[in-house]
Amino acid sequence: MAEGIEEYKEGFREDKRELLVRISWCYKKGKSGGFGTLGDYYKARARFDMALDAATGELLATKGFCWLEWLAPKKTGPFGFKYGYKLKEGKVYRILAREYINKPSDKFVKYYVEDVLEHDVKEKSFDPVYLFGLEYGDEIFDLAVLIKNRIIGYVCSAGHRTPGTTVIASVDLRTQEIDGSPASLRWIEKDSCSSIKYNFNDLGIYHIRARKSKTNANSYMLVDVVKKVKNEKLEQVKEEYIRPVTFMHGEAEFILDRRYNRFEGSQDYLGEKCEVWLEVLEGDISVKTQLQRLDEIFTDLPAFDNRVREFVACELLEFANDDWLAEEEDAVTKEEFVRRIGIPLITIYPEGSMSLMFESDGMFTDHVITVEINASGEIEEAKIQG
Repeated sequence: MAEGIEEYKEGFREDKRELLVRISWCYKKGKSGGFGTLGDYYKARARFDMALDAATGELLATKGFCWLEWLAPKKTGPFGFKYGYKLKEGKVYRILAREYINKPSDKFVKYYVEDVLEHDVKEKSFDPVYLFGLEYGDEIFDLAVLIKNRIIGYVCSAGHRTPGTTVIASVDLRTQEIDGSPASLRWIEKDSCSSIKYNFNDLGIYHIRARKSKTNANSYMLVDVVKKVKNEKLEQVKEEYIRPVTFMHGEAEFILDRRYNRFEGSQDYLGEKCEVWLEVLEGDISVKTQLQRLDEIFTDLPAFDNRVREFVACELLEFANDDWLAEEEDAVTKEEFVRRIGIPLITIYPEGSMSLMFESDGMFTDHVITVEINASGEIEEAKIQG
């Protein structure tokens, strides 16, 4: 860690560059917390998610964490902003900056800000709506679509959000041709506290206008929702779609939950009930590979169970004792740790990989333990989640 200002600044290259950066996070008045200090200065920071070299117009790599740093005097006067440059999330700034001299182990990009030259720059290359639209063709199609389910999540970035849903089937309203292939339907809008602009009912049929992806025939950008409609072809698809799908495997019954694209069932696991989920692809309910992997587990379940528990104990026992258990609790032995992690929920994916989720019995508070096993049966990772 740098001991003084000069040593700190020596961590950045001498040459200065003009950059355009889009701020994705910055300190805001009224928020708790603050920044570290260096002598009589705050080490202020902001994060950016896009950067462009102003001289060449080249977009710069922004993988991992991308930071701007600067030193702000602690004494700014009665009306000055405490941390110097008053940046705003989602805005683009032209800055004069020096790049951090990266070490091989560093997984971030960082610049020291010498000056902010221009505020709220209008640059099309940074416009989220423009960039989103580049993925799709210009032609607008009128479609009747059968929607799988309402919007339950979306990605937020640079002041915008990109909700999406799945289309089970669609009808081109010009040709009346039906397409039974599942497709994704997405759009972009301002991120705000207000409700999402377009929302749908589960298994609703709608007349929409959309643009098709340039690279994926089963992906559309929503332009407008005209109205909810009735369509005989899609009603037939819907009727088939909602028909229950079940099968027996040994003594276990598996039932398809289309909302989550998986068959759900349970089996006896060394005398206790074990939930099993067989994940399937959208529009494909084949589970041959998943059942083969399930049978491999249960052919010699005691050996499989012991191997998994030994791996988890090796990876997480010390972590539990040193970092998670309360001070007044005694250290957990390996035998107790293995016993307390309980019976897993088993998820098997279409390509044959698996994920096992164990309750941690309070050893990691309310977090769960997950174990990842690849399609070859090798245990790759044990971690806590939640």
